[in-house]
Amino acid sequence: MAPDLTILVNQLQTRISSMEETINKHMAEKTAWMAQQSKLMDLILSLNETIKSLQVPTTQQPLGKKKVTNIAASGEGSSSADSMHTPTQSSAKESYAVKAAKAAKAEKKPTLRKQTKARAPTVDTMKRILSEPTGPSSYKFVYLPCRHHLRHSAVRKLLTTVKVPQSRVIDVQFPAKGTVALLVHSEYHQELTENLESHGISTKKEFNPFAADIIGDQQHANKTVRTCLRLPQHLGNSIMRFFTAATSVYKLPDNTFAQYLEKRKGTAPPSLVNKADTIAAFQAIPPASDNAMDGVEETAPINNQ
Repeated sequence: MAPDLTILVNQLQTRISSMEETINKHMAEKTAWMAQQSKLMDLILSLNETIKSLQVPTTQQPLGKKKVTNIAASGEGSSSADSMHTPTQSSAKESYAVKAAKAAKAEKKPTLRKQTKARAPTVDTMKRILSEPTGPSSYKFVYLPCRHHLRHSAVRKLLTTVKVPQSRVIDVQFPAKGTVALLVHSEYHQELTENLESHGISTKKEFNPFAADIIGDQQHANKTVRTCLRLPQHLGNSIMRFFTAATSVYKLPDNTFAQYLEKRKGTAPPSLVNKADTIAAFQAIPPASDNAMDGVEETAPINNQ
């Protein structure tokens, strides 16, 4: 066993010696590579400094008509060698800085959309809201002549030119050809009329929407119901109660209010619409005098729910 151990130890020592030689060789190669890398870095730095020193800032010449001399007539540069090596205007190249400046000018700046801010409430609005209720709500129409067919949005845009608040005009209707009707609260009726007349806009005070030639038009059937369905529920209910309780020509049929409540079910939660209670409360109201609607006596509707 002793000779075998001696042989094994000798072999291990031989391998360790060879590995040390290999490591020393690799270390020497690494040192040589590091030296070459240092030389290359110095060379790169010197080349960069040389390039910077050779660069000359170019100035863009203004475009204009240049005087072109006739070389053939003057006799100068008549040889083919001169004509080949003479710099021409087309051969001159633009620098990178000039191209970048042109590209920057060509880029369009993004347009910023205007953000509309909500208007602050006025003093008149505050006084109107923070005041005692004057009684049941009543509504009136202001009839205006119109020579062209307009859209609802166009009529409201025209009203802004005379500073009519859009919140005070409940709805815009076209009861007849050449007539525009503005549905407003009774308290705002006189103020709106005076505002329009002060700007030279006359109103049709003698207009009768229930004339034979107007009431016979089928397109106006159930228009009040369709209008109230587009409005908020509390406002639509108040308007329907008012016109259903009227005793003049403005009175709607008795079943109109029931039809309105039936159609309102599809647009409002069931908890907000109670048909039986509303009809019972409506029928239990005794007739009473209220503000006239365009000069016609009407009965007072019930209070808003």
